[in-house]
This record gives sequence, structure tokens and C-alpha cells, in this order.
Amino acid sequence: MNVTAHVMTLTTDGDGAATVYSDKQANGNVLAVIFDVGTLTTPNLTVTGKETGIAILTKEAMGSGTYHPCGMAQSTELADLTFDDTNKVPVPIPLANEQIKVVVASGGATKTGTLTILVG
Repeated sequence: MNVTAHVMTLTTDGDGAATVYSDKQANGNVLAVIFDVGTLTTPNLTVTGKETGIAILTKEAMGSGTYHPCGMAQSTELADLTFDDTNKVPVPIPLANEQIKVVVASGGATKTGTLTILVG
């Protein structure tokens, strides 16, 4: 498997907001999201595919760590699939020839953090 790291420096403006895009297009499934909060102050992050808008991660007051987001499977009627009527069935988040978009809110004025997304 070929894994590509998409590393993005998140630098907020005077209002504590930022919108950042990956330098290159992503192709494959999201394997991990590695976040270093740096000097950001409990930022809210929304991470999506730029072109499709596919949700990768949404988190308020996100702290440093390694995360493994996934989507949830649905039936042909778009009902959530479960293993046992309780536990949902996870599926990979696919990206095909698109940049990754990161929106930061409430991150503190002129602060910096780093987000790395592994895709393979």
C-alpha cells in the first residue's frame, strides 16, 4: 500500500479563523488524522474533501492526538447498517483526486498548529 502524508500548517487570522488546503490531491482512503495543536487555543476543526465536500472530521475544542475517522455504511434505503441493531458498521472515507480542506474556528488570534492526514 502506498501511503501519502498531507501536512498542513494551520495559521489563524486575527479572528482565530483559517481555511487551508492540502498542497496536492489525495487519492485513497483516509487512514489517520494526526493533529498537533501547537499554539492554537482549543480550535474547532472541520475537515472535508474540497471538491466533493465529503466529511472527514468535525470536532470542537480539538486537542493534539492521532485519530482514525471513518464513515458509516448504509443500506440501499440509506438506513444505517448495524451489526446487531446497535453497533454501526464503519467504512473507509474515500478521496479521489481532490484536495483536503481544513476550516479552523475559535483557534485564537494569530496562532499555529499542524494537521497531517495519512491517505492510502
